[in-house]
Amino acid sequence: MDRANRRKALSVDQMISVAEERWKDAACLFDAKRWNGAIYLAGITVECILKGLLLDRHPNLKTLSDVQRLSASDRFVPGLIFKSHELDTMLAIFRTEIEAKMGSADREAYMRFQRVCSEWTIRVRYSPKHSNRDKCEQFLNAVSEVRTWLKRL
Repeated sequence: MDRANRRKALSVDQMISVAEERWKDAACLFDAKRWNGAIYLAGITVECILKGLLLDRHPNLKTLSDVQRLSASDRFVPGLIFKSHELDTMLAIFRTEIEAKMGSADREAYMRFQRVCSEWTIRVRYSPKHSNRDKCEQFLNAVSEVRTWLKRL
């Protein structure tokens, strides 16, 4: 890991806590009719939960600072945690686990997750386009369901 990433790793609990704080921020922005900001932070909420799940499944990343000492299957995970914002790429790591226990509720949540991925990117923070209340509310509802689903994984 590079110097910036060695500063202080977050724990799984901290990542989940950060996700919940961003979710509250998104709700406040929704109430303030700041639709773009609410959508942006709702996406960050999902990102933080996924990064918490990655840390949970790869606990050796909390202490190792030398990526070369990681197993071959773990070497790309630090990049996902510290540099990536691609939600679908992060979730792909859990695909086998998800498919093994996927019921109808999970399929619906996964479809909502795909919707979130298709509508959100980290670059939304730079978008000059303005969202509206209905679109924002639909997105936040989808994220709410995805949050619940991800926490069950």
